[in-house]
Amino acid sequence: MLAPVMHSRERINASSYDQMLLWVTLILLGLGLVMVYSASIAIAEADKAVGHQSTYYLMRQAVFIVIGLVAALVTFQVPIAGWQKMAPYLFLLGLFLLVLVLIPGVGRNVNGSQRCYLYL
Repeated sequence: MLAPVMHSRERINASSYDQMLLWVTLILLGLGLVMVYSASIAIAEADKAVGHQSTYYLMRQAVFIVIGLVAALVTFQVPIAGWQKMAPYLFLLGLFLLVLVLIPGVGRNVNGSQRCYLYL
């Protein structure tokens, strides 16, 4: 039996996602949080700059995970046809950002690699 053909305007509902992949990803994110906390608790407690808060790096990592999950949810709401339409412009944006680090005053050479000061 053939699978139903999805039109470009249809959105994928939550039940059609790979549940195992979702759980593995969430478990890995949780383990990553535990590892960050375990590796940074002593450093954070000794660091005056973070106010001797032992959970500083844990909270920081958790905030970045939440930002990433929200960005993923927004990304999944865009239909494939939308991504296909935006692909050439996104490619040009990526190319522009790669060239941006080569501009003197914007890019910085550290140990042989070129980096950018700007945070876009």
